[in-house]
Amino acid sequence: MISKTTLVLTLSFIFCATAFSARGVQQAPQTILLKNGKAQTCTLLSDDGSKIKVRRFVDKKIVTYSYAELHPRTIYRLMKSRTNNADARGQLKIASYALDHDLFEISRRHFRLAQKADAELGNKIEEQLRALRRRAGKRMLTWSREQLAAGKVLKAERHLGMLLEKYPFTEFAAEARVLLDNIADRAMTVRKKKTEDRAAKGAKRADERAQRRLVHGKKHYAKAHELKRKALKSTKRHSQAIRYFQQAIREFEKGSKELLKLKAEVKPNSPLDALIASYLKTVTQDTVETQLYLASEFFYRGSLKNSRDVALEARALDPKNAEVKRMLGRLEVAANSDNNFRRGRR
Repeated sequence: MISKTTLVLTLSFIFCATAFSARGVQQAPQTILLKNGKAQTCTLLSDDGSKIKVRRFVDKKIVTYSYAELHPRTIYRLMKSRTNNADARGQLKIASYALDHDLFEISRRHFRLAQKADAELGNKIEEQLRALRRRAGKRMLTWSREQLAAGKVLKAERHLGMLLEKYPFTEFAAEARVLLDNIADRAMTVRKKKTEDRAAKGAKRADERAQRRLVHGKKHYAKAHELKRKALKSTKRHSQAIRYFQQAIREFEKGSKELLKLKAEVKPNSPLDALIASYLKTVTQDTVETQLYLASEFFYRGSLKNSRDVALEARALDPKNAEVKRMLGRLEVAANSDNNFRRGRR
């Protein structure tokens, strides 16, 4: 079984949503993910709703895969490619499939498409969306507990943050806020250890004076995480959450400036230089993550320009970040579609 982290990194880029034609036939090679976790680069020849026929890129052989052999995200892409946005029944089918496989954001999006296609479904869909929010909140809380039990504190912290960002009004959010507070010190300890482990073993013998100067950057870093936790616990109140996220980003930036200033003064390729580089990498990653939270808050408020500005700042820091690319794609869809997904959490 592949890990949730692997899924998050690969799911959205298995193949483009528009890769298939209306008949389900596709010409350019694409990568599909199988249920066993293996990926296959191939050309789709046919899809009858229960099995697909493909030509494998590696050996040109024609192979048939039943839907039972495919990963749920692959099946979702196939279903989406052959369903028109105006097909309310089809959109409901996709939404229900996604919900059954814990693809919560995808499910929510297709429930909304179904509602747009047939306004008479409004009450029924609102009821299903309430069930979705409860299920998603419960699953995310369960994942967080499982990660904590396995000693994966940072993964647990991330799942708790996602729960509070996306489903702050569920009954599970209260426990998530408590857990986030309880693991704050452990998370910071683990984060610090991971950062220092990236550096060379000789970093401990580096110049003591320069090491003391690192303290200033670390203080900004710790304060930034404190502000980010406050923001995540305030996601019921968008303005307050936005203010905390902005303050957290400023603290990350101050810490980064301190580190860059010190890096310019130390000997290149020295143990201390390696340690500073490690800290800078961590600060950059955490800054981008916080910028994505902030971009989401602006998005939910309908402030697409502010959301895009923040997302572009995140891309400038980490051009290859998959989450940033997805956020910018989401913003592009919202800006060019009359289907307004940005009017708060649905």
